[in-house]
Amino acid sequence: MATLSWSDLNVTTKDNVAIVSKSNGLCPAGHIIALMGPSGSGKTTLLNSLASRDMGSAIKVHGDVEYLYQGQESPQKLSAVSTYVEQEDHLIGCLTVKDTLWYTGELSGLSGAILKDQVEYLLNAFGLKGQSDILVGTPIQKGISGGQKRRLTVASQLMRNPKVIFMDEPTSGLDSKASFEIISHMKNYAHEHGAIVIVSIHQPSTSTFDLFDEVVFLSKGRTVYNGPVKEVVEYFKNIDMEIPQYYNPAEYILEAISTDFGSGDNTNDISDLVSKWEDYNNRNGEKTIQQILEPHETHNSLYEKPESKRHTFGWRIKHVSNVTWILSRRLLVKARRDVFAYILRIFMYLALAILMGTVWLRLNHNQDNISSYVSALFFSGAFMSFMAVAYIPVYIEDYMNFKKEARNNLYGPLPFMISNFLVGLPFLFVITVVFSAFAYWMVNLKNTAEGFFRFILWLFLDLLAAESMVVLISSSIPIFIVALALTAFANGLWMAVQGFLVPATILNPFWYYTFYWIDYQRYVFHGMMITEFKDSIYNCDADCNCAYVSDLASECKIRGEAVLHSVGISDHSASKVGQWVGIMIVIIFVYRVLGYFALKYHVK
Repeated sequence: MATLSWSDLNVTTKDNVAIVSKSNGLCPAGHIIALMGPSGSGKTTLLNSLASRDMGSAIKVHGDVEYLYQGQESPQKLSAVSTYVEQEDHLIGCLTVKDTLWYTGELSGLSGAILKDQVEYLLNAFGLKGQSDILVGTPIQKGISGGQKRRLTVASQLMRNPKVIFMDEPTSGLDSKASFEIISHMKNYAHEHGAIVIVSIHQPSTSTFDLFDEVVFLSKGRTVYNGPVKEVVEYFKNIDMEIPQYYNPAEYILEAISTDFGSGDNTNDISDLVSKWEDYNNRNGEKTIQQILEPHETHNSLYEKPESKRHTFGWRIKHVSNVTWILSRRLLVKARRDVFAYILRIFMYLALAILMGTVWLRLNHNQDNISSYVSALFFSGAFMSFMAVAYIPVYIEDYMNFKKEARNNLYGPLPFMISNFLVGLPFLFVITVVFSAFAYWMVNLKNTAEGFFRFILWLFLDLLAAESMVVLISSSIPIFIVALALTAFANGLWMAVQGFLVPATILNPFWYYTFYWIDYQRYVFHGMMITEFKDSIYNCDADCNCAYVSDLASECKIRGEAVLHSVGISDHSASKVGQWVGIMIVIIFVYRVLGYFALKYHVK
């Protein structure tokens, strides 16, 4: 039989302000325990501490948390056998209810008939059978209700049959009936599978409260009761705090131990309750596992010995490949259905292409149009890159779902980053072709197939780099408004130092020797310039005055290479262009690698 115990657990801030003080407890397999208290009492902090969740460098945790099997330390880490149901519903809006459970099951290692049966079982158990083919919902696509999302969140976390389940406010936003059904199912799950279930919950109904085996009441991080639910009424009666008949015990106790709206005397009352509980514990001693287990026993333990092959390099490669395949299929489904992800962006870039094509409509090869050609190339690269900000909300939704699944040990950041990159490739290529097919010919850029396909190449690399930068920024700071501001600033920086607005020859040395050389927009702009102006000829004005000096001045012509020299492009050989393509690939790779480390940092 497995047990989760904690002793002398203290959680403080870096300023030594106590959040949880001297907490002790024991939860054996087959039991469901509630952590209760008024807002700010420390119940979520205690739950996170038991789950060994990182709460930031500002929070210090002292004490012991042990996961034991048959009285001995389990060979499996707690994180490997547990799952955590967060208070927020981080779900992918463009998946159906059934899709959500199905892909979670696949990521958990289920397949075939077992996967199908588990999905059907959970759909029925959580009252979601009738909504199985309905989308979860997005801001512009109506889906299931908030209560149904909450039930789906809980159900998805049970796909892999975890041995220990931590639940943070799983009934938040639910009516009393739905709350009762969820806790009732968790109680049955704990008893039938020998699982440990620890729930932080706020003010349950009487019927829901009675479902718990044990309860811990907290106030200002201190324990005022920790024991069986069936003994709550008797204990508080014995300390002269009798609960009125027909009154919800949980509600009465929570009102009594709340310090937010009471006077200073109320705080003294809490200290008195804490002292009484400590005295009671000292007199009666700690409950033994056998005493706690009465009146029911656990069975069907899910304990298994760890497979040694999970530690081999070959297993890890196979696991990463398999998870990448599953995540890629899920992202493809999302990309097809999510209007914001790529469909809206395709129309947005199409509108941008028509705008550009009509503003720079059918330029000719007179010298008066040379500056217009240059600005058109700058616009196509710089503003296509800038519009990648539209991907931020889509990525943050994926990131929040990844963070939930990664913290529950389903997979790591590597397959997530790889699948995100692979799925984005075909959509970004379609966007590139759609934009180029209109803008390139409307502007009357170099009228050759080679020129067109080179333009597509540079624009495609531009979008890949821009989206990779969005991934890095949004992975580092996954807050929409902050990521939006930083991405906009970064694009403004790249535009300013790429060599068009201010030529490289007069650019401030600081910017030239730093950001100019890592500016991906610079390589795109120069690549497009070479594609357009190399081997091109332009007419001087009617009086044979040439704005650019070249060897064709005597013929009243301007060789395109003279335009390249004017913007600082002296080497336009094939090897130099190939080098720039290689640099673009390296920049994209570095963005993704840095994004990987940002993801790893957030789920450590």
